[in-house]
Amino acid sequence: MSMKRIAIYLRLSFLESLVALVCMLLIPGESGYSIARLGLIGLLCIIVFSYLCLNIKSRFDKGWVETIHLSFQKASSKLFWSSLIILSLGFLFAAFLLTQWLFISTDAFLRAYLIRLTPVLVFGLIACGQTIWLAFSYVRLHGWHQDMLMLVFGVVSILPGLLVSEYFLANQLFPRYFVAERYAAEFNLIVPIVLFVATLYLQVLFFYLRDHRNFQLSGRWVAAIALVVIGILFYNSAIDHAANIIADPMHSDQQVYINFAKKVHGSNFSYTGDRNQTPLYPFFQAFFYRSGLSDQDFFSQGKQRNIFLSMALLGGLFIIFRRYFSLHRSLILAVIVAFSIFIFKAPYFTVENLYYFLNFVSFLGMASMLISPSIRVGIFTGVV
Repeated sequence: MSMKRIAIYLRLSFLESLVALVCMLLIPGESGYSIARLGLIGLLCIIVFSYLCLNIKSRFDKGWVETIHLSFQKASSKLFWSSLIILSLGFLFAAFLLTQWLFISTDAFLRAYLIRLTPVLVFGLIACGQTIWLAFSYVRLHGWHQDMLMLVFGVVSILPGLLVSEYFLANQLFPRYFVAERYAAEFNLIVPIVLFVATLYLQVLFFYLRDHRNFQLSGRWVAAIALVVIGILFYNSAIDHAANIIADPMHSDQQVYINFAKKVHGSNFSYTGDRNQTPLYPFFQAFFYRSGLSDQDFFSQGKQRNIFLSMALLGGLFIIFRRYFSLHRSLILAVIVAFSIFIFKAPYFTVENLYYFLNFVSFLGMASMLISPSIRVGIFTGVV
């Protein structure tokens, strides 16, 4: 089995080096290939030819494969740790290049160099990673070595994607520093996947350390940190949505609620509408209206207040979930509600999120009355 693994390793390495060579040849140049590009192409040609010769030799010389197998057995531990160090350093270098490419560089010459260097860099990292896995099949790790391996490989696996995600998220956190025109629309498809993988990995790591290494960490602290991060992402995304997309108060009947709130304020909170809109939400917005405030300013401020209201309602939902589910499940449910329902209506001057919350609470109250009726629950449900 180990010798078959070596043969597969050699074949994969040959195919990957060939793909890297083809990419280097196909990347367009303004006036042919530069000396630096020719040097990289020449290096890749040597690597491709070497892997081809190794594959041919392993196909017809089984004794040579057996020698490699024995060599791996003798040097597997040193090879494993040295490859791991090289891979970590390589990813740090890749992180530096990606940072230069995505965040800092506006120089076309430097960006062209980074683009042409990418196939070689990716091939080198993949080849080193495969070498680690091959050496890992000969190594038996225990205790903290295994924990460190899992942590390093997890970080190494998600680092490039997190850099791409940070490229977009940073524009919301530091809007004056980053240049939005550098975005490539196709990366927008990657960001949710990367965030999902990163979150999944962190959860797996937490449960592994807790269950197998007696790692003690208060779930409340984890939930608190997670809620802060989720809150920042939710707020920044909603603010960006409100500023760049929801700019017209006539869209989605927002002007109707603006007029409703102004009438409520003008009537000293006695106007309850014409029975086409729910009055509670305009009453909430009317508390913040001041005479002489223009519709546009009231609209802009109202959208921001609705974002804060949505975040407060999400906090209320989390507290409700916590009464019925574990901390982990409650947090996951809150995230699902936040980013699959509430985020789409938070930047509007409309009632939907408040209506969804009250509708859910009233349904929950009526269900509680069917299961275990009481005067207190009945009064609460009736009020809601």
